[in-house]
Amino acid sequence: MISALSWLVAAFLAGGQAPMPASRDAELETLSAWLVGEYTTSEQAESDRRLNAAYQHDDVSLQIVPMSVPDLDVPRGARQFYLEQALKGREASPYRQRVLALFRTAGGVLTTRTYRISRSADLVGAARHRATLNGLRADRLASEPGCDVTWTRVDQFLYVGAGGRGRSCGTTSRGATYVTTQSSVTAHTLIALDRGFDGHDSQQWGPPQGVVGYIFRKPRDSSRVPSS
Repeated sequence: MISALSWLVAAFLAGGQAPMPASRDAELETLSAWLVGEYTTSEQAESDRRLNAAYQHDDVSLQIVPMSVPDLDVPRGARQFYLEQALKGREASPYRQRVLALFRTAGGVLTTRTYRISRSADLVGAARHRATLNGLRADRLASEPGCDVTWTRVDQFLYVGAGGRGRSCGTTSRGATYVTTQSSVTAHTLIALDRGFDGHDSQQWGPPQGVVGYIFRKPRDSSRVPSS
């Protein structure tokens, strides 16, 4: 489950937001709208430097935009997004590019599925030049098995998500063999806490226990909150 610290931070940052609609369809639409935006962790990174924090969060830019891959096999009503993530000053060389699909499972659970993109270099900058995404097809996408994130509504201002339970989300990155994901989303913030562990459950990367995840914030006027 997401750490209590992440919950408290997200709830604090959520002050003054419009209530979330109660119906299931409205929840999917609301979470979709909240995810979209241009984010940065600059405020958190600067605070870490100023306070000489033991763990220094990187200054990262994140863009999530709506898009559609016509032949992608996803449940009816799913929302699709393109995600691009890069260190500040290195936006021309993003370290993460993905397609996301947000949908309800047969059991009614809100779920995000992540897809890797082959030949992703030709999509750099596509979050700002969306016509670049028009030719993307499903044969260039591969889902990340075991890495689905399931979402729970905490209150009218906050969703939390979790993925990688039971070592299900495999990786070969930086000595880790599996990844866990904890997230929280409000209308203006996204907190992401990803950690990599080896086969002995020893953490290899990511913020240590007790440290909040990366706090991505977007300008308040960039968020689109649907009316109830």
